[in-house]
Amino acid sequence: MSIIGTINKQPREILPVDIDYAKVIGSRTVDSITPTIETPTGMTLASSSVTGSVVQLYISGGTTGNTYKWTLLTDIVIGGKTSRLEDEFTVIVEET
Repeated sequence: MSIIGTINKQPREILPVDIDYAKVIGSRTVDSITPTIETPTGMTLASSSVTGSVVQLYISGGTTGNTYKWTLLTDIVIGGKTSRLEDEFTVIVEET
């Protein structure tokens, strides 16, 4: 789908990242949304959930001065047909 953008965080922060698929879904009825999260080495996926059209990740960890790329592959099933979307975002860890 897209490159979501860049998030800046400090090493000890745990931050939410929301990816909203409302534009993809439109007015259709969704059977399921299933994300597969590729967590970069050095960071941690603290938790994830799906509510409505939004996939929410809580990310933590990282080393000051490093940049990490997260990839999210999301399967959205509508009417028995599966669409797979790929989204990416970058996390820059810096002590401020």
